[in-house]
Amino acid sequence: MQYEAPGLALQRATTINVSRTGVLIELTHDDVPAGTVRFRLNFAAVDRQTDFPDLICEGRVVRIEPGAAGGWRVAVTIDNYEPVRPAAH
Repeated sequence: MQYEAPGLALQRATTINVSRTGVLIELTHDDVPAGTVRFRLNFAAVDRQTDFPDLICEGRVVRIEPGAAGGWRVAVTIDNYEPVRPAAH
């Protein structure tokens, strides 16, 4: 997953869990987002057989905690989203 936040360049994160209302991501760097975050959920990256569209999401950071292997786990709400079809390969 990739995300953007005010004051940060485009960053990479690992998606740990997704629910209807939010996402839990793990970071291996110290550029921890705060406030509003914009991110893209790519379901085909998990299941290549899915026809579910990617979602461009916007949400708020609601929790930050130490990650399992260093780094950080960050919980983000999904306040708004827009479906987009992945590019054809």
